[in-house]
Amino acid sequence: RIPNSGLGVFVDEAGGAVPVGSVVALYSGVYFPLVPLHARAAARGDGVVTDVLRLARLWGYGAVEEDLQSVSFDEASSYWLILEVHSGIMDGYAAHQRVGCSSPYAIGQMINHPLRGVRPNVDWQEFVWTDGGSATMANRL
Repeated sequence: RIPNSGLGVFVDEAGGAVPVGSVVALYSGVYFPLVPLHARAAARGDGVVTDVLRLARLWGYGAVEEDLQSVSFDEASSYWLILEVHSGIMDGYAAHQRVGCSSPYAIGQMINHPLRGVRPNVDWQEFVWTDGGSATMANRL
């Protein structure tokens, strides 16, 4: 362990090295698809809500999910992963309570960023979850 590195995710020394390409963690959260570009382009005016980002920024996070009335936009959005391939947001804020996930792999939020200039030894990969009844499923719509 690195002193003062936070919680992080560590491989047990007895377990050995993790093979390249292995899934070591899932980023648990709520998936919000983005509104398609053509629909956003057709919307006009400052009051038009075109996606969850704007909704949360304008009216607070309680507008996204009622139980989160006291959560600020800045606090919640600090847990967002902006998805490039599947166009949307994976919202990891309070994921355990919101998703109800008991998967031992749902620890992606615990992976620390390395210091500036240091290449991370973990990368993220988007994929579509196809087994809706799996005990390891870490996300919901």
